[in-house]
Amino acid sequence: MLGAALVRRGALEAGIATLATALALAPDDVTVRIDHAQALAIAGRLEDGIAVLEDGRARQPDDPDLAAKLGEFLSDADRHDEAEEVLAAAVGKAPRHLILRTLLAAEYAASLNIEEALAHLTCALALSPRNSKILANIGVLYQAIGDLDAAIDYYRQSIAQDPERQAARPNLATALLTKFDFETGFAEFESRLRESHIRNPTADIPRWRGDALAGRRLLVTAEQGYGDMLQYARFLPALAALGGHVTVECPPGLERLFAMLSGVDRVVARDEPLPDADLAIPLLSVPYVQGYAMDDVMGAIPYLAVPPGVCFTLPDEGLLKVGLVWAGRPATGEVYLRRSLNRRRCPLAALAPLVTIPGARFFSLQVGEAAEEISSSGLSLVDLSGHLDDFADTAAAIAGMDLIISIDTATAHLAGAMGAPLWVMLAPGQSDYRWGVGNSTPWYPHARLFRADRSGGWPAVIRMMTAELGRMAKLHARRQIKSVLPNP
Repeated sequence: MLGAALVRRGALEAGIATLATALALAPDDVTVRIDHAQALAIAGRLEDGIAVLEDGRARQPDDPDLAAKLGEFLSDADRHDEAEEVLAAAVGKAPRHLILRTLLAAEYAASLNIEEALAHLTCALALSPRNSKILANIGVLYQAIGDLDAAIDYYRQSIAQDPERQAARPNLATALLTKFDFETGFAEFESRLRESHIRNPTADIPRWRGDALAGRRLLVTAEQGYGDMLQYARFLPALAALGGHVTVECPPGLERLFAMLSGVDRVVARDEPLPDADLAIPLLSVPYVQGYAMDDVMGAIPYLAVPPGVCFTLPDEGLLKVGLVWAGRPATGEVYLRRSLNRRRCPLAALAPLVTIPGARFFSLQVGEAAEEISSSGLSLVDLSGHLDDFADTAAAIAGMDLIISIDTATAHLAGAMGAPLWVMLAPGQSDYRWGVGNSTPWYPHARLFRADRSGGWPAVIRMMTAELGRMAKLHARRQIKSVLPNP
């Protein structure tokens, strides 16, 4: 108890030492062993924590709580095959252990073994029929395989069982938006604001409800990341007709782009002090209070452009100019979400058949650590990352391209917002309301979506894009030849 108390107070090393002594005195005490492993993990020593749990499992191979914690830690260490093995064996010995079932289901789901995950969640629901979290997780899996009606039904069951928290409502919102039910979907999407990770820097400012501003100062805040901000920026120009003074907060790097939007009087970066305001609203709530429908979403394109004075000169070689982004930012958090987001990455080497198409010249718009892969790839790819200081620079580069090919990243949203020719590569198992379930999306009607499934993966998508781009390159070459031939 002393060791656990020290850990809770933040005295990690003293707590770990005390728990180690306790464990030496009582090596078969499962609670002490789990507390010791947990303290090690909190201190950043996850592998040491795993070793403590593995030793305990060797002593007590049938204890379900030890197996559950070990499976959880192995998953956190990205040792997913081992996590599945440990959890599956433990479920075989303790089939009515609810936590084991749900942890194993999460591992299967994150590995895209959706049928197995659903089977275990169904068993878990039989053990706990009114469990709102299990109902919501079943909904997530049905949404992942495109059965939106089943997903919506399970989300609503989850909400009925947990009317106070209603944790499934943001997922219900995305399912409704995927079905293009924007009116109900945007209303349900307001539930996201109750989640603890959503920032709310304007809690003391009255909420704007969509009425005329009549000279009042409105602050539109940035609650989410770059992609969401670029996607929802389409709703800002309409604020010009409401007669107010609009300030938009945005993540650093978007200032020059957003300053060009009509209806926006001032832009501040998220790390700057916020100005005084009479009313405030998060950007993603604007379509709800304004009552937007799908026609309003589709009709906005293009709504972002290259700011005056920002230019990007690309060599004119007569080749098809293609901008490429192959990796999103690494994600953290719960295993299913983390692994789903981290699939938004296609190995650069796998793109070789595409990048080596005759008649096309590829320019990398990739930034961050993934851009370092270019030098070792052996591919003829022009690295523009050193010239992309913010999204205004990226917009200028996009404007000079004949086509943008991108993973689901902020660059894809920017190209979509500009109305640029766009192909989006969607990873296996990627389920997102922005991209729907087909090969197009109302958010960016001109974009073409290439979906990797579990069986074909990225190679099948790359083969399809290579064939399509090959035809485009040949057509582009014919046009170039025709443009230099004398008129008959």
